[in-house]
Amino acid sequence: MSDHCPILTNTLGSQHNQNNQSKFRLDADWLVVDDFEEILQSFWRNNSEALPLKLEMLGTHLQNWGRNIRAKRRRLKVNLEKKLAELSSNDPDDDTLAELLELFSDEQATQILNMHIPHNDTPDMIVWKAGRSGEYSVRSGYRLLIGATEGFSSSPTNQRDIEAKSFFKSLWSLPLPPKIKIFFWRFSNNLIPTLVNLSNQRMNVNTSCNFCNLEVESVEHLSHSCPFVQQILYSLGIEPPIFNQEQSWLEWLAGFFIKLSLLQRKLLTISYWAIWFMRNQKMHEDLQENVRQTVNFISLQLTEFEALGAKSNPHAMTSYRWSPPRPGIIKVNFDASVDAAHNSSVAGIILRNSEGPVMAIDTFSFSFVPNAETAEAKAVLWMVKLIVLLIFCLLAAFPIASSFVLLLICSVWLSLVLGFLLISCFL
Repeated sequence: MSDHCPILTNTLGSQHNQNNQSKFRLDADWLVVDDFEEILQSFWRNNSEALPLKLEMLGTHLQNWGRNIRAKRRRLKVNLEKKLAELSSNDPDDDTLAELLELFSDEQATQILNMHIPHNDTPDMIVWKAGRSGEYSVRSGYRLLIGATEGFSSSPTNQRDIEAKSFFKSLWSLPLPPKIKIFFWRFSNNLIPTLVNLSNQRMNVNTSCNFCNLEVESVEHLSHSCPFVQQILYSLGIEPPIFNQEQSWLEWLAGFFIKLSLLQRKLLTISYWAIWFMRNQKMHEDLQENVRQTVNFISLQLTEFEALGAKSNPHAMTSYRWSPPRPGIIKVNFDASVDAAHNSSVAGIILRNSEGPVMAIDTFSFSFVPNAETAEAKAVLWMVKLIVLLIFCLLAAFPIASSFVLLLICSVWLSLVLGFLLISCFL
């Protein structure tokens, strides 16, 4: 029961609340009082008034009873504080201890008597035990929640907890792109839409593994027991240990992962990501799985990541920002991309001055572009043409006295155009 969103029904018509009586509100703390239900039933049985009047009388009776309860609690709190203040002395008398035993049960009184009461003016403070600083943080709360869910402690004290902490620390420190590490984290916490998880969400799906059709598709099966996965891991030189039924899935994976070398950890992380990718292709695009192609794909991905310097940490990546030119100078930026499959390219160009506003912008596409060098050359050629066009516009706007200087600049740009035309013919 809650009075957060009360439904109020007026059964007395226009005569209700003519005396400006306050509306009845149920206090939630009434429900924890032991004799609340008995008082409610007793009043209802002993009154035979009409239903609207009976409801109003019941509301008034409960409000009066509630005020008495609150007053009683206030008096009890004051007396308790007084008794505790007396206990703070070094030698509490027997009368105080006897009254304390009357107020509480034997167990509660024993706990109170065993409390250490400091004899100083240091104020009490709330301490969050799950964090080192003693203050709550989302990170410490998340770790506590995950630890409670998976059976790990937020502050590792045994080998199992130490392995779990070492596992996640090793995972996030791998020099791999974030999308692969995030997937592996989701995979290790069983947060991917396997067929078993979809079935648990009451979806009508066939839970058999798409690769082997021998067992249900779960993270445990995809990690070590699927024959297709086993062939891939063995081909990469990784031999997963036998799964112990007494262990949880995360315990097995953490113990397995931290015993691998750095190269094997990277291969295992990429492998599970690639296996899930192949699984989706087989399930949604009906592509047949191939162990050799999958192993080659994993090896190629690892080679590319290592060649790129493993710039997976966003803090380690260089951030390039546009820098304005000197006053009186117009800066031109351009770039091109090529589609090798269709021998075409797309380029863009933008002109800005030292204050930053865009003076001109254009995009264009080219056909019969065999490689990236040709796409860049054509983009440069188009950039020169656009600049020459802007110079002619300035020539028409300037006085005749400045025409000679502008014509000289125009001739230089025209020579550059001819040069790039010759270059583009040979590419």
